Amino acid sequence: MFWATGFFSLVMIIPVGAWQAFDFLGFKIKLLLWAVYFIVFTIALVENFLRKRAMTWAEIGVSRSGNLWRAAAVGVCGAALTIAGGWFGAEVLGFRSSITTSMEEFLIRQMAGGGLRASLLLAWFMFPIAVCEELFFRGFLFNYLNKRRGLLFAAAVSACFFGLVHYYPVRIVYTVFYGFVWVAAYRFGRGLAAPVIAHYLHNVACFYS
Repeated sequence: MFWATGFFSLVMIIPVGAWQAFDFLGFKIKLLLWAVYFIVFTIALVENFLRKRAMTWAEIGVSRSGNLWRAAAVGVCGAALTIAGGWFGAEVLGFRSSITTSMEEFLIRQMAGGGLRASLLLAWFMFPIAVCEELFFRGFLFNYLNKRRGLLFAAAVSACFFGLVHYYPVRIVYTVFYGFVWVAAYRFGRGLAAPVIAHYLHNVACFYS
């Protein structure tokens, strides 16, 4: 389980660090390849985990039978809580990060122009992140630990690992908090749809703030 977490962390970090090295491909191609790579790797990792334990995708919260309205409501509440927490940390406590990745810098420049193209670009960029991170950290890691060590331990460890893969000190603090909130969304929303919605709305809101 821990080797998978470490490996996943490296797979998240390496594409971010290498983004500028592939400028010759063009932004659209890079973004498409990055999204496909991210999604395929995450699904393969979780599928391997489930198969070895004779589990199904429904057992980790991927199901068509869930209550979408409940998930949406919990997701919106989860997003509101993390956005408020981020605002409080930055504006009241003064916890700010001046570091941005090259991908984020490009998106910020694109968003400055506004319009439909910028919104669609942001939506495409953020959706794979929300789906894959929630699938791994809440669906896989939290579930695995919850069944073996209990709710509090699972929530703490999954939130801490989620924070550590964001690798900048200020971001680690924030994302550990977000990890706890999105575990709660996963539980109250009864599936992965709620934390995916919360995560996605939070990330999109960050680029408009």
